[in-house]
Amino acid sequence: ISRPARYEFKHGKAHKFHAYLVLGLISLLMVTDMAMDGSGILLGEKSAFWLPGANSAVYLFHGLSQNTLKSIFLWNYWLHILTLMVFLNYLPLGKHFHIITGLFNVFFRKLKKGSIKPPRWDIENIEELDSLGV
Repeated sequence: ISRPARYEFKHGKAHKFHAYLVLGLISLLMVTDMAMDGSGILLGEKSAFWLPGANSAVYLFHGLSQNTLKSIFLWNYWLHILTLMVFLNYLPLGKHFHIITGLFNVFFRKLKKGSIKPPRWDIENIEELDSLGV
């Protein structure tokens, strides 16, 4: 059985696709969130003080009817939830899984003094040390 060269896996391509997909999902999450906040501001449900991205969405939605704004809010809400669920299911399959596991690493780290060795400077007999660093 022979395997032609055109069927060989090219290492650089898969990482680019995965990175672009993760970046696209994060961007979609941010855009849907800004659209929800922008329509919520125009509906009078949210304050616009600390939402600069939503303020830009307000300019896009200005002049639309209340029913249209409610529809925009609901469509973006469900698209945001769907994107989040797809993103959370896709993350463990790639190299961006550290986004989820980093939380547990920080939470379960040792807090006792002495769990991390301080660096030693001005060592005269460096060859006689058992180990350097951690």
